[in-house]
Amino acid sequence: MRLLALALLLLGCEKPCALLCSNDTDCGPGAYCLNQSACLLDCLRCGSNCVESVANCTGCGIACPTGQKCSRGRCADACASDLTDCAGSCYDLKTDRYHCGRCDAPPCAHDQNCVQGVCTKVDVCG
Repeated sequence: MRLLALALLLLGCEKPCALLCSNDTDCGPGAYCLNQSACLLDCLRCGSNCVESVANCTGCGIACPTGQKCSRGRCADACASDLTDCAGSCYDLKTDRYHCGRCDAPPCAHDQNCVQGVCTKVDVCG
């Protein structure tokens, strides 16, 4: 009976899933562990809060000078060419879970990634 239950469980996935992470610490800074199966990028955090990067560009509470943008963790006069200026913070609208598709987009759900500007459910087992 246990063998049948295990077989049915494995059929729920197209292929067996490897354990890629057991907790958020396994994923490193700026990411979290989803269902012990995948590390997904998280927002920029200061403490436990999501923050915009222009006010916390090179570290928590370290804002860019007036008129500068935060582009890839550095203050600059303009965003890098592949990033979009969203109120002074630069984001890749094709991949950023908190600015997916447009600057004012709602965040993707906890089990979604931003793929080509569309919140897309992550296909993981667990």
